[in-house]
Amino acid sequence: NGGSPYQRSLFSQFGRRDYSYADKYLVSATLRRDGASVFDADHRFGTFPSVTAGWRISEESFFKPITFFNDLKFRGGWGKLGSINNIGATNAYTLYASGAGYSYYSIDGGANSATQGFYQSQFGNPATTWEQDIISNVGLDMTILNNKLSFSFEWYKKKISGLLFRKQSLIANYAGGATQPIINSGDIQNTGLDMNATYRAKIGSDFHFDVTANLTTYKSKIVSLPAGYKYQDYSSSGSTR
Repeated sequence: NGGSPYQRSLFSQFGRRDYSYADKYLVSATLRRDGASVFDADHRFGTFPSVTAGWRISEESFFKPITFFNDLKFRGGWGKLGSINNIGATNAYTLYASGAGYSYYSIDGGANSATQGFYQSQFGNPATTWEQDIISNVGLDMTILNNKLSFSFEWYKKKISGLLFRKQSLIANYAGGATQPIINSGDIQNTGLDMNATYRAKIGSDFHFDVTANLTTYKSKIVSLPAGYKYQDYSSSGSTR
């Protein structure tokens, strides 16, 4: 019989502050600090702030004569979040095991005098730390025609830094096939535009309906890769570019 118990812990603290003035100027700020046991003690904690702001221009006195708009709001935000991406509890540590066929050694050189020892089963990486998602966005929301028609436009950029992937092994079956650790292995960036329009109406006094149309654009870019890493783009036919 054998067993391998592990424990993974996550500790978080966060605070939030919201402010609204005359229902025209809106600000919300959040600050959180997270700690994860899957990282080495020197890289265990991360601090992640975010802030959003909005301006309801339709509530300004100079905008009141424009009756075509029921509501018009500009907004924007910036925030940072951390991810541990299912890292194992022992990723920071180099591990050894016994019992496999290649953990038997001939101490005195004799063919029949194999002695059980230990082999390296995992490479550890104490430098692995949080994968960070940095998200920026600006947008516009409006409602017109007595709240019958509403529009929303948003541009966003999401930069993911320190992607968590398992390290590529450059030597096949090295140290008896020891597992490579998960490391921070590059940055990517996604940008796009989201737009939607909704029309609301009713027929008679009991039947209400909505019709919504959406349009989304998306572009992904590899910003950086660690030294020695290569990127391969696989087509649907299985070939590489």
